[in-house]
Amino acid sequence: MRNHDTNTTFKSSWKYAEAPESTGHIQVKKQYDLYIDGRFVKPAKGKYFDTFNPANDQKLSRVAEASAEDVAAAVKAARKAFKRLVKIFREENVESTYLELHV
Repeated sequence: MRNHDTNTTFKSSWKYAEAPESTGHIQVKKQYDLYIDGRFVKPAKGKYFDTFNPANDQKLSRVAEASAEDVAAAVKAARKAFKRLVKIFREENVESTYLELHV
């Protein structure tokens, strides 16, 4: 939820200085898709939502909204990648153990 009140007064002894953040050093795309299985893909249901800069309430970008179908695809890809990583780590572990024993 965004707070549209820019003149918020805190009832405490804390004093806050303005934070003039700059976005000149970054490039924000107009729209971001989902990153699944090593590539960017459109959301299955085609839904996006707007994101806003909390400092000035200006729209930054549109971001893909993942559906249950998208989450299932991401989980499937992650499990596949995990199996490959386990195999690689096991092979590296065997190789490093072999080297340790023969040095």
